[in-house]
Amino acid sequence: ERGGDHDNVKRNPLKLKSCASIDEESPLPEDTKLTKSPHRAELGLCNEEDEREDAFIDQFNGCPVLKFQIVNELCNKEGAEIVDAIMKVVGIKFKGSGRVTRSEYVRVNLVDYEHPFLSRVWHGVHILDGTSPLLTDKAKQRIRENNGSWPSDWFSPDVIRRKLEFNDLIVTVAGISNISALTVHAYKRYKIGDVLIGYNF
Repeated sequence: ERGGDHDNVKRNPLKLKSCASIDEESPLPEDTKLTKSPHRAELGLCNEEDEREDAFIDQFNGCPVLKFQIVNELCNKEGAEIVDAIMKVVGIKFKGSGRVTRSEYVRVNLVDYEHPFLSRVWHGVHILDGTSPLLTDKAKQRIRENNGSWPSDWFSPDVIRRKLEFNDLIVTVAGISNISALTVHAYKRYKIGDVLIGYNF
């Protein structure tokens, strides 16, 4: 695997994928979509993609989202579901310069941090909006001034990466095994370089 730690429990039925992704759907006017996102033209997407983008804008108010994918490695085994699963994410920022530095830990809120019955795949989603602790202070202020949405000229991988402000992300998942009734948990630490911008699971 590239980056991150291995799961910290032997025989753990949960697996955290080795990279996170940022879905960078852009709320651009209709006549600029192909300029900003040429891959849509290459895929030949038209009306269906436009409708999906409109739904995205309505759901997340024109902000990109950070996603984590969790896979139950025993999904093909009967009774291997995880009951009452909980996902938590902590961001780590290294502050200071020179020889004096300090670590700052921030809680990263998820859209859905609980899963009542995890059988196969679960996606954790964090909205990079004006309250996100993973963005720079200037970026959050600009988003708030823009009615809670990202400015249309920010939707490119290079710009999005410049707006991020964190070094590591720690993702933990815990739940009850439906087979053994024991608590199981998994842990993964991502570097900022593990985040893939412009991709979706």
